[in-house]
Amino acid sequence: MEEDTKFLRTRVAVLESQLDLMLAERDHLNQMLITCGFMEGIPTLMKTVEEVLSSGELQEFDGESYIASSDN
Repeated sequence: MEEDTKFLRTRVAVLESQLDLMLAERDHLNQMLITCGFMEGIPTLMKTVEEVLSSGELQEFDGESYIASSDN
């Protein structure tokens, strides 16, 4: 029983560490997106992607010679 408790505490500590790292990376990504012009960061990027997908712009995307542009 004591081994199980020790294992679970170790596992929780690892998961907390991973969560902290992921949150830090998310915050960094959000700041980078804001710097690049996505006013609200991740939420703005998500809205933009949803609009592009619903518009059908990517139906002809071949994955090779596509350059993203805000002029479209």
